[in-house]
Amino acid sequence: MPLPDLQNLDEYRAIYHAEAVWRPAIDEIRERHDLADEPCQRGPDGTHLVYFAGPDHVIKLFVPLFASDFVAETLMARHIEGELGIKTPTILHQGAITGWPYLIMARVPGTPLGEIWHEICQENRQAIAHQAGQLIARLHSLSVQGLEELAVDWPAFVKQQVATAAERHHNGEVPQPLIAQIPAFVKSTSAQLIDCPEPVLLLADITTEHLL
Repeated sequence: MPLPDLQNLDEYRAIYHAEAVWRPAIDEIRERHDLADEPCQRGPDGTHLVYFAGPDHVIKLFVPLFASDFVAETLMARHIEGELGIKTPTILHQGAITGWPYLIMARVPGTPLGEIWHEICQENRQAIAHQAGQLIARLHSLSVQGLEELAVDWPAFVKQQVATAAERHHNGEVPQPLIAQIPAFVKSTSAQLIDCPEPVLLLADITTEHLL
Protein backbone atom coordinates (compact mmCIF):
# COMPACT_ATOMS: atom_id res chain seq x y z
CA MET A 1 0.00 0.00 0.00
CA PRO A 2 1.57 3.35 -1.01
CA LEU A 3 2.23 5.97 1.61
CA PRO A 4 0.07 9.11 1.43
CA ASP A 5 0.94 12.15 -0.65
CA LEU A 6 0.64 14.73 2.11
CA GLN A 7 0.09 18.36 1.20
CA ASN A 8 0.38 20.01 4.60
CA LEU A 9 1.10 19.49 8.28
CA ASP A 10 -2.56 19.20 9.24
CA GLU A 11 -2.96 16.18 6.96
CA TYR A 12 0.06 14.59 8.58
CA ARG A 13 -1.18 15.24 12.11
CA ALA A 14 -4.55 13.69 11.26
CA ILE A 15 -2.99 10.31 10.47
CA TYR A 16 0.13 10.43 12.62
CA HIS A 17 -1.09 7.73 15.02
CA ALA A 18 -2.87 5.63 12.38
CA GLU A 19 -0.88 2.39 12.44
CA ALA A 20 -2.84 1.05 9.47
CA VAL A 21 -1.18 3.76 7.35
CA TRP A 22 2.42 3.18 8.46
CA ARG A 23 2.76 -0.45 9.44
CA PRO A 24 2.59 -1.94 5.90
CA ALA A 25 5.47 0.34 4.83
CA ILE A 26 7.49 -0.47 7.95
CA ASP A 27 6.92 -4.18 7.36
CA GLU A 28 8.13 -3.83 3.77
CA ILE A 29 11.26 -2.04 4.97
CA ARG A 30 11.86 -4.83 7.47
CA GLU A 31 11.53 -7.39 4.67
CA ARG A 32 14.01 -5.50 2.50
CA HIS A 33 16.66 -5.54 5.20
CA ASP A 34 16.16 -9.00 6.75
CA LEU A 35 14.45 -7.66 9.86
CA ALA A 36 11.05 -9.29 9.33
CA ASP A 37 11.63 -11.82 12.12
CA GLU A 38 12.49 -9.16 14.67
CA PRO A 39 9.68 -7.92 16.97
CA CYS A 40 8.58 -4.45 15.92
CA GLN A 41 7.06 -1.68 17.99
CA ARG A 42 6.35 2.00 17.57
CA GLY A 43 8.87 4.34 19.16
CA PRO A 44 8.27 7.65 20.92
CA ASP A 45 6.41 10.45 19.19
CA GLY A 46 8.45 12.95 17.23
CA THR A 47 8.47 14.88 13.98
CA HIS A 48 9.08 11.69 12.03
CA LEU A 49 8.04 8.06 12.52
CA VAL A 50 10.27 5.80 14.59
CA TYR A 51 9.98 2.03 15.03
CA PHE A 52 12.17 -0.37 16.97
CA ALA A 53 12.98 -3.60 15.14
CA GLY A 54 14.20 -5.93 17.85
CA PRO A 55 16.73 -4.74 20.43
CA ASP A 56 19.37 -3.59 17.95
CA HIS A 57 17.72 -1.64 15.12
CA VAL A 58 15.79 1.60 14.70
CA ILE A 59 13.76 2.40 11.59
CA LYS A 60 13.12 6.09 11.01
CA LEU A 61 10.67 7.06 8.29
CA PHE A 62 10.91 10.72 7.25
CA VAL A 63 7.80 12.61 6.21
CA PRO A 64 8.52 14.32 2.85
CA LEU A 65 7.09 17.59 4.17
CA PHE A 66 10.43 17.93 5.98
CA ALA A 67 12.69 16.21 3.46
CA SER A 68 15.67 18.35 4.48
CA ASP A 69 15.65 16.60 7.87
CA PHE A 70 16.63 13.34 6.17
CA VAL A 71 19.58 15.01 4.47
CA ALA A 72 20.70 16.72 7.68
CA GLU A 73 20.40 13.61 9.85
CA THR A 74 22.20 11.42 7.33
CA LEU A 75 25.09 13.83 6.91
CA MET A 76 25.41 14.56 10.62
CA ALA A 77 25.21 10.95 11.80
CA ARG A 78 28.11 10.02 9.56
CA HIS A 79 30.05 13.19 10.35
CA ILE A 80 30.01 12.76 14.15
CA GLU A 81 30.40 8.98 14.30
CA GLY A 82 33.29 8.19 16.63
CA GLU A 83 34.06 11.88 17.22
CA LEU A 84 32.19 12.75 20.42
CA GLY A 85 33.42 10.19 22.92
CA ILE A 86 29.95 8.67 23.30
CA LYS A 87 27.90 6.17 21.36
CA THR A 88 25.80 7.73 18.62
CA PRO A 89 23.44 6.02 16.16
CA THR A 90 25.26 4.37 13.26
CA ILE A 91 23.49 4.33 9.91
CA LEU A 92 23.22 0.76 8.63
CA HIS A 93 20.95 1.27 5.63
CA GLN A 94 19.12 4.05 3.86
CA GLY A 95 16.46 4.04 1.18
CA ALA A 96 13.02 5.24 0.18
CA ILE A 97 9.56 3.74 -0.06
CA THR A 98 6.97 5.40 -2.31
CA GLY A 99 8.87 8.67 -2.06
CA TRP A 100 9.37 8.59 1.72
CA PRO A 101 13.06 8.36 2.73
CA TYR A 102 14.11 6.19 5.64
CA LEU A 103 17.13 5.23 7.70
CA ILE A 104 17.89 2.05 9.58
CA MET A 105 20.26 2.74 12.44
CA ALA A 106 21.95 0.76 15.16
CA ARG A 107 20.02 1.27 18.37
CA VAL A 108 22.05 2.85 21.16
CA PRO A 109 21.38 0.94 24.40
CA GLY A 110 20.17 2.79 27.47
CA THR A 111 17.19 4.36 29.21
CA PRO A 112 16.00 7.84 28.21
CA LEU A 113 17.08 10.31 30.87
CA GLY A 114 13.55 11.68 31.18
CA GLU A 115 12.24 8.32 32.41
CA ILE A 116 14.53 8.28 35.44
CA TRP A 117 15.17 11.99 36.05
CA HIS A 118 12.90 11.99 39.13
CA GLU A 119 15.09 9.28 40.68
CA ILE A 120 18.35 11.21 40.27
CA CYS A 121 19.69 13.30 43.15
CA GLN A 122 20.59 16.96 42.67
CA GLU A 123 24.33 16.32 42.74
CA ASN A 124 24.09 13.76 39.94
CA ARG A 125 21.76 16.01 37.95
CA GLN A 126 24.41 18.72 38.05
CA ALA A 127 27.04 16.21 36.94
CA ILE A 128 24.87 15.15 34.01
CA ALA A 129 24.34 18.80 33.03
CA HIS A 130 28.11 19.31 33.13
CA GLN A 131 28.65 16.27 30.90
CA ALA A 132 26.02 17.54 28.48
CA GLY A 133 27.87 20.86 28.32
CA GLN A 134 31.12 19.04 27.56
CA LEU A 135 29.34 17.11 24.81
CA ILE A 136 28.10 20.34 23.23
CA ALA A 137 31.61 21.81 23.41
CA ARG A 138 33.02 18.76 21.61
CA LEU A 139 30.35 19.13 18.95
CA HIS A 140 31.26 22.79 18.46
CA SER A 141 34.92 21.85 18.03
CA LEU A 142 34.31 19.55 15.05
CA SER A 143 35.07 20.72 11.54
CA VAL A 144 32.12 21.64 9.34
CA GLN A 145 33.98 20.65 6.17
CA GLY A 146 31.75 18.45 4.03
CA LEU A 147 28.55 19.84 5.54
CA GLU A 148 28.15 22.81 3.23
CA GLU A 149 24.72 21.51 2.22
CA LEU A 150 23.50 22.29 5.74
CA ALA A 151 24.69 25.90 5.79
CA VAL A 152 22.10 28.58 6.51
CA ASP A 153 21.95 32.36 6.26
CA TRP A 154 22.86 32.80 9.92
CA PRO A 155 22.03 36.53 10.35
CA ALA A 156 18.61 36.02 8.71
CA PHE A 157 17.98 32.95 10.86
CA VAL A 158 18.81 34.77 14.09
CA LYS A 159 16.62 37.75 13.16
CA GLN A 160 13.69 35.41 12.47
CA GLN A 161 14.22 33.58 15.77
CA VAL A 162 14.39 36.86 17.68
CA ALA A 163 11.21 38.13 16.04
CA THR A 164 9.23 34.99 16.92
CA ALA A 165 10.84 34.04 20.25
CA ALA A 166 8.00 35.14 22.52
CA GLU A 167 5.28 33.80 20.23
CA ARG A 168 6.79 30.31 20.22
CA HIS A 169 6.42 30.04 24.01
CA HIS A 170 2.74 30.93 24.29
CA ASN A 171 1.59 27.34 23.85
CA GLY A 172 3.97 25.95 26.45
CA GLU A 173 4.20 26.09 30.21
CA VAL A 174 6.30 29.25 30.52
CA PRO A 175 4.62 31.79 32.86
CA GLN A 176 3.31 34.90 31.13
CA PRO A 177 5.53 37.32 33.13
CA LEU A 178 8.60 35.50 31.82
CA ILE A 179 7.29 35.49 28.26
CA ALA A 180 6.84 39.25 28.51
CA GLN A 181 10.58 39.60 29.22
CA ILE A 182 11.69 37.56 26.21
CA PRO A 183 11.60 40.25 23.45
CA ALA A 184 13.81 42.73 25.30
CA PHE A 185 16.26 40.06 26.40
CA VAL A 186 16.79 38.45 23.01
CA LYS A 187 17.07 41.82 21.30
CA SER A 188 19.80 42.80 23.76
CA THR A 189 21.84 39.73 22.77
CA SER A 190 20.97 39.45 19.07
CA ALA A 191 24.00 41.44 17.89
CA GLN A 192 26.33 38.98 19.67
CA LEU A 193 24.41 36.03 18.22
CA ILE A 194 24.65 37.37 14.69
CA ASP A 195 28.39 37.99 15.00
CA CYS A 196 29.58 34.50 14.11
CA PRO A 197 33.08 34.66 12.59
CA GLU A 198 33.25 30.92 11.92
CA PRO A 199 30.36 28.44 11.64
CA VAL A 200 30.08 25.60 14.14
CA LEU A 201 27.78 22.62 14.45
CA LEU A 202 24.63 23.21 16.49
CA LEU A 203 22.17 20.68 17.86
CA ALA A 204 18.91 21.84 19.37
CA ASP A 205 17.71 18.35 20.32
CA ILE A 206 19.85 17.55 23.36
CA THR A 207 16.89 16.75 25.59
CA THR A 208 15.98 14.22 28.27
CA GLU A 209 14.32 12.17 25.51
CA HIS A 210 17.55 11.84 23.53
CA LEU A 211 20.13 11.49 26.31
CA LEU A 212 20.48 7.92 27.60
